[in-house]
Parts: sequence; structure tokens; C-alpha cells
Amino acid sequence: MRIRRGFYPQHNEQVTRCGIHPPTSIPIFVVGTSHSGTTLVKSELARFPAVYDVAPMVHKKDNGETWLWSRHRDDWQYLWQVTTRWAKQCLEEANGTKLTWVEKTPKHVLVAGEIKRYFPKARFVLTARDPRDNLVSLLKRHEPKDKAKGLPRNTSARKWTSYIAAYGDASLKVERSFPNDTYAIRLEDLQANCVEVMRRLATWLGLGPVDEARQCKGKRESAGRTEGGTGTNHHQPQAGKLSHLQLRHFEMTQAVSNRSQGLWHKALSRGEVDDIQSEPRLVRFMKRFDYMHMRGE
Repeated sequence: MRIRRGFYPQHNEQVTRCGIHPPTSIPIFVVGTSHSGTTLVKSELARFPAVYDVAPMVHKKDNGETWLWSRHRDDWQYLWQVTTRWAKQCLEEANGTKLTWVEKTPKHVLVAGEIKRYFPKARFVLTARDPRDNLVSLLKRHEPKDKAKGLPRNTSARKWTSYIAAYGDASLKVERSFPNDTYAIRLEDLQANCVEVMRRLATWLGLGPVDEARQCKGKRESAGRTEGGTGTNHHQPQAGKLSHLQLRHFEMTQAVSNRSQGLWHKALSRGEVDDIQSEPRLVRFMKRFDYMHMRGE
């Protein structure tokens, strides 16, 4: 489906002033596997004065949150309404002074082509993480729910290994398809030297110099906007355990560190490691991002 000529209201000053007019804006989409550093990269990009932090491109329904492009990829009118709402928020919160905007939805790595159709000048910041540590993080979040559904540990691990493989393969496809519009960042490099990695990324994106007094210092606040609201999310602690949103909010207030690296050595079984290191898609991914030198450590 091609976008009809003249579909966009050229007189929409809100969209034009905030750099959110789809045919002309240069939006930044942070994509990759979940738990690979997408939230961290987005929050650091949002620190730049020229960048507006928009809501995740999701659609709120009665039964929960639905990933927008999975159900609305050809609903251009709805996408136009979303971007217009972003522009209105931008004018209200930043007086239209932003030059570009950043959106983070890991699943968008699967639909980069559709995004390019709607935002022809879109840029993708692709995050990568050692698949073994990625699996540890995903199991930490999802294994209890899988267990409640009757899935044993080995089945849960295989399920999330397959997920990481699919997203890793999609990440390599984005790089091949849009080599001039894709910038890849390893989470491990960001954790080791956050300021330098962000400096290189900012140069590629044309965002100007890095403010070292603000960048990578922790106490980050994601915009936390949702469909129908603005402002930062502040979640009250719940008794017993933290919700996922509470945990994410807590993580974004912490200084960047490498404490999550190498946990797979103790957290994964030999069989789980072998499953990752023998999966063809993950072998390609690990070779591309130089994780193979750590094979079997």
C-alpha cells in the first residue's frame, strides 16, 4: 500500500514545527531484542536538547496494550493521528524547539520496511547484547509466568532462545536493508564507555556535542507518555514485589554499569548455553557483534 500523494495536511503547523511531519522528519527508532539496552539508549538520546521523547507507538485497547504496527501497519489515518498527537505534546512541552524525535519499541525491528514507507527518512538505532546474558534477563522476567502456565524451565529457555534468535536475525536484516540509516550499538560497549558511545552516535545523527555533565549519570527519567497522557510515570511501590514498570523506572534511575554482564556463566546450564551457541541464526548474530570470542568461556 502506497501513501497517497497529498495525504498529509500541509497546513498542519503543529506537525511541521516539531519535526514530526512524516515525509520530511528524520525520526529515530530504537529497535532490537527486548532487554538488550533499548530503554537505556532511548533515555540517553532523550537527554539531547534537539530530541523529543515520544510515547511508544502502541495502541491502547480494553484488553491491554497492543503493538501498533502489528495491527495497524496499513492504517495510515491512525498513524497520522498518533504523530499529530505527538506534535501537539511537543508544542505544549517544548514550544516546538525540537529538531527530531525518538521512539523505542523493540518489536519495530520486525517491521523496519513498513516504518520506512511511512517515515522515509527514519533512522534506526539497533541495540545488541550477548544472547546468553539476554536469555538470563528474559528468563528472570518471564520464567515465573511461564512456570505458572505449566512450562518447565527447559521449555521456557528454548522458547526465549528462539525469540532472541528471531530478533537477532531481524536485526541483521535491518542492517542489510538500510545500511546507511542504521547504527548498531552493543550494550556491553555502552556500559563500558557510555559517553564515548553516545558521542559517536550523536555525531552520526547530527545531534551536536555530548553534555558530559548530563549524559550517562543515572537518575534518568523516561518521558513515560502513553496514548492519551503526558508526563513522567511515577509508580508507587507495591507490596511483595515490583511490577515490570516499577522495575524499569527503578533501573532508569541507576547509573550505567556493567553489573549485568557475564551472569550467564552461573545462571545458565551447559545445555542452555549449547542451544544458543549452536543456533544458526544466533551464530551469525554472535559473529557479527563479536560475541563468538567469548564462546564457551
